[in-house]
Amino acid sequence: PSDMIINSFDGCSGLRDRYYSYVPSQSGALTVTVSPCAQPFQTPTVSIFTECGGDYLACSPFGELAAGTAVTAGVPIIIRIADDCSTGPMLFTVALNPNGIPINDACEGAIAVTTGDTPFDNTFATTELLPSCATGGFPFQPGLDLFYTFTPSVTGTYDITTQDSLVISDTQLAISTGCGEFPFACNDDSRGFLSFIRTPLTAGQTYTIRVSGTGLPNGSSPINRGPGILTVRQSIAPSNDDCTTAQVVAAGVTPFDLYDATTGTDSPSCIREGNTTYNDVWFSYTPSSDGPVEASVTGDSVPVTISRFTSCETGVSADSAGALIDSATGAVV
Repeated sequence: PSDMIINSFDGCSGLRDRYYSYVPSQSGALTVTVSPCAQPFQTPTVSIFTECGGDYLACSPFGELAAGTAVTAGVPIIIRIADDCSTGPMLFTVALNPNGIPINDACEGAIAVTTGDTPFDNTFATTELLPSCATGGFPFQPGLDLFYTFTPSVTGTYDITTQDSLVISDTQLAISTGCGEFPFACNDDSRGFLSFIRTPLTAGQTYTIRVSGTGLPNGSSPINRGPGILTVRQSIAPSNDDCTTAQVVAAGVTPFDLYDATTGTDSPSCIREGNTTYNDVWFSYTPSSDGPVEASVTGDSVPVTISRFTSCETGVSADSAGALIDSATGAVV
């Protein structure tokens, strides 16, 4: 028994633990599975380290009984089995699949994708030492990366995202013009801890997409791993994306969607300091009689701004125009 207790964000804790050293005979995908506790509501955990006190390679997600990682022939690893079970004994199994590492684990083996959804799983991926994007204010590092290529058939703006992933919870995306090239677009956290890039791409040019998990192995948080979905789609701006193409509306309710809208060049003077507007659409309204006009937004959209302009040419919003409205409460903020 050991008195060393290590906790992680993924549930790799336990009141009692034992350590084992394993030297893989082949490179491949290693899975360590532990038997369940006899008591309900108690779950043993598996964690894998590079060495005693070294980096986290993997740990079993909360409530699950297995952890997996890619290993190299002849390079030892440390396995920690911990549990809160009140009685024993227990068993664990080590399984090694020499063919379990994904074929697109290296940039040179990138899989070609088209627009649409592509399932991925970086559980048994390794990490290539390639130029990567800065992760902003978070200390998490990218790793366990998979590679894809995308060649657009038409020039335009495209979305590359992992936002529809249900299992892997923290990713980083990077897109470049080839293996070893510095990314020209990247994102760490945009959809929660998942990732989203919107960038212009040129028809016929092949781009390399790198999908990574993120984590802090020395801080008890192994690189995030598991099944996910990589989505590539063309983003086409709505017809009323610009003031000069404003949609003519009458009094009443008009639906709109800002998802694919871009940001216009006009900057409404009514925006409060510190608030930035993105993804705007434009409408033209001609009143049939004199009197006050009220414009408001309802629905499940994020807080938005409403601005009134006297004309597109002036580019200056009217003095009485606009308010920042919280769509959840309807309150002007």
